[in-house]
Amino acid sequence: MSKLLVSLLCATGLLTAVAAPASAAPFPPPTLTPERFYIVDSTRPVDITLNFGSATTWNAVDLYVGVVSSTGGAIDWVRAFQTENPGKSTAGATLVGSNVFSLPVGTAASELAFKLVVKSEVDPFTKLPLTFYSGGGLGNPDGAWHTVSKSTGDVLTVGFEDTHYWGGSDWDYNDFVFSSKNLSLIPTAPAVPEPETYAMLLAGLALTGAVARRRSRGNV
Repeated sequence: MSKLLVSLLCATGLLTAVAAPASAAPFPPPTLTPERFYIVDSTRPVDITLNFGSATTWNAVDLYVGVVSSTGGAIDWVRAFQTENPGKSTAGATLVGSNVFSLPVGTAASELAFKLVVKSEVDPFTKLPLTFYSGGGLGNPDGAWHTVSKSTGDVLTVGFEDTHYWGGSDWDYNDFVFSSKNLSLIPTAPAVPEPETYAMLLAGLALTGAVARRRSRGNV
């Protein structure tokens, strides 16, 4: 291509640079903040109720829940809900099993994470089912945040967005909706010891001190 022709095309705006591939980690929606979900009462199970959503009607999706390790280890995911659409019809997805899931959690657990696997959509890069995670966008394929939540009384409702930036999302966060009375966005503060507990502790220290003094006298 001659320099004159290139100059003419640039001048008329007909020649443009080839666009670089879209970044896999665009800026997340500015109105959202990364959400982390904490167990309110770790002495009782976390009951999660599926409130459905558009993804549970149109797509085959699975929702997994996992306990976040305090040491930063791998999350042991458990499938809570499953929908299937065998005929791949427009609105033919059906729920497999109950719409209530109970996760028995021990007292050592404090934080839960959620993973949404859209089995009927494929990641264009990995060629695997699209998978989205709660919390910050670091683990999501498009670098965005895919959960929002709201509190109504003692119920926390969580909404997933199941599509990605490069696929054109409406970002309405109503694709997979579930709720629980035993989840909060705020970590539960450690229980403050009762006055009786302090009294027993002081009595025990006093007894320990008396025994130590008696032994020291016997050794003189």
